[in-house]
Amino acid sequence: MHTISKRAAAMALSVLLLTLSVLTPLSSRAYSFRENGVDVSWYQGVVDWPRLAGNNDMRFVVLRAGKLASPTSPYTPDEYFDYNYTEACNVGLKVGCYARIAAGSREQLLSTIELYLSTIQGKSFDMPVYIDAEDDALAAIAKREGKTMLTQYIIEAMDMIYAAGHHPGLYANLNWYTNYLDANMVRARGYDLWLARYTNDCDSTDFSYSYDVWQYSQSGYYYGIGPTATAIDLDVSYRDYSYAGDHGRVHDAAYDGKLPAYMYPVHDSAVYYADGSAQYGHSVSTYSQCYVQEAYTNGWCRVLYDEGDGNRVGYLPVEAFFEKEQPATEPTTEPTTEPTTENPEKDLVQDSLWNGILPLRAHVLNEADYQVYAADCTTLTGEVIGPDEECTVEAGFTNGWCRVKYQDSHVGYLPLSSFFAKERKGFGQLYTSAEIDVFGRVPSFPVGSISAKSLFIYTGETPTLIQVIYADDGVRYAGWISKREWYSALLKLLNAHIHGKQPLLERQVSLVDCDGDGAVDVYDLALIKMRLDQLPDAFGL
Repeated sequence: MHTISKRAAAMALSVLLLTLSVLTPLSSRAYSFRENGVDVSWYQGVVDWPRLAGNNDMRFVVLRAGKLASPTSPYTPDEYFDYNYTEACNVGLKVGCYARIAAGSREQLLSTIELYLSTIQGKSFDMPVYIDAEDDALAAIAKREGKTMLTQYIIEAMDMIYAAGHHPGLYANLNWYTNYLDANMVRARGYDLWLARYTNDCDSTDFSYSYDVWQYSQSGYYYGIGPTATAIDLDVSYRDYSYAGDHGRVHDAAYDGKLPAYMYPVHDSAVYYADGSAQYGHSVSTYSQCYVQEAYTNGWCRVLYDEGDGNRVGYLPVEAFFEKEQPATEPTTEPTTEPTTENPEKDLVQDSLWNGILPLRAHVLNEADYQVYAADCTTLTGEVIGPDEECTVEAGFTNGWCRVKYQDSHVGYLPLSSFFAKERKGFGQLYTSAEIDVFGRVPSFPVGSISAKSLFIYTGETPTLIQVIYADDGVRYAGWISKREWYSALLKLLNAHIHGKQPLLERQVSLVDCDGDGAVDVYDLALIKMRLDQLPDAFGL
C-alpha cells in the first residue's frame, strides 16, 4: 500500500472535513481491510477476462446488469451482463452488480427493481447488488418530497433486493450523499454504501470508515479491455466480501508461508478456469514463470502467468508446482539393523523465499576458488569450486547457505552470497521489450541473451551491472546485464504506469520507487533518467 503523498495532503484534509458533514461518526484514517477492483458495463465491449483479471492488484468486479435511462424509457438489461458474469466468475473474481435507475416516482422505482431482479435471477453474488441512484429524475423527487422520503423509497427498493436473497448496496457521489440521500438511514438498515468521488489516486483520501466501496477513478487502463485503450472505473473495497458458496474456493492454510510466490511449473499444463474447465489454447510450460497467489482446499491454486503482452489469470492444480508427496508405507518386515545414516541437512531449514526460483545454474561471483563445506556449514570437504565452473544451486536455507551440485555429481554447501549479490531474495521482475545481452562473471562479451518479451528477475547489483535470473530452453540461469539495459527497461515500465497504460505488479514497485517515499511518480522517473545519464560506458564487476 502506498502512503499518502505530500502534494495530496491538503486535498485529503479538505475531503475528510467535507465527509464529516455527510456521515457520522467518522473515525481516524486506518485500514482494517482493503482490496482493489473495477466496475464494467457494455461500454468496455467484449472483455478478455483472463487478461483483465491478471492485474496483480485486482480481486473484484461490479458489473452493470441494466438501466432505466429515463422515466419514459423501458428498462434494458446490459447486453454483456450474462457474458461478463460467467467470465468474471470463471477467472475467480469476486462479483457484484448494479443497475442505473432513473425512476420518476416511488411506484416506478419499485416496479423497475422487479425487472432488475429478473435480470439477475439465478445468479449468486459475492458483493452487493447495487442501486445506482444518480439521476435527475430521482433528484426531482428529493427536491419535491425531501431527501428523507427519497431515501425511504430507496430503502424499500433495497428491501426487495434483500428479500430476493441478495445483499443490497447504494451507489452515489458525495454530492448525492450530501443533498439528496440520507446515507445514515441506509447504513442503519444494515445496507452497504458505494461512493463515487474521482481523485484518480486511491491513497489521496480515506473513506474506509464511512463507505464500503470507493470508486476513485473513471480513467483506468488495463490490458483486456476492448480492442483499443478503453477507460475503466477503478474501485477500492474496505470490506472483506466472501466468495459466493458455489465457487468452491476455500483458502488452504497449509500453504501459508509458501505462497504467494514466483514459481515454475514442474510439468507442462493447460490453464483452467475457476470451475475446472480448460481455457482453450492457454497453457504454461516448465519455463513459464508464474505468480502463484493462493491455494485452495480443493487442490487448485490461482496463478498469474504471462503471454508476452500482459499477465493473465488462471487456475492450475497445486501439484503443477508442488510434487505430490507419496504416502508413507509401513515396512513389511522388521529391519535387521538400526539405520546407520542420518539426514545431513537435519539442522538446515529450506527458505521458502526461494520457492519456484531454485534450482538454477550459476557461477560463483569472484575469480578465486571457493572452498566447499559439508552440510553443517562449518566442516571443509577439501574440494573447491572454480570461477569458471557452472554449478546448479539446488536449495537455499534460512541460515544464508545453499546446497550446490558441481562437477556433474558432487554435492556441497556454500553461502548464498557466493552466487548472488544479495543473500536473500529482494527480487523484482521485469519484462524485456527487446533482446538483452547476458554477460558472465567478467563482462568482456555476452554469453547468452534474454529474448524479447521474456521475464527476468532482479537479484542484486554491482556499480555497473545487474544480476538477474532468466529462463532459456526450460533451464534457469543467473547472469548479468548492463545497467544501461536495466534502467532503459525501468524507464519504459514507469512511463507506461504513469500514463495509465499498465499497472505495476507488486514486485515492480520497489524497483521504480527510487526515492523511497512510497509513491511511484514523475520524481522517480527523473531519478532513473539521471542514473542512466551518469552511467559509465565501460562494464566492470
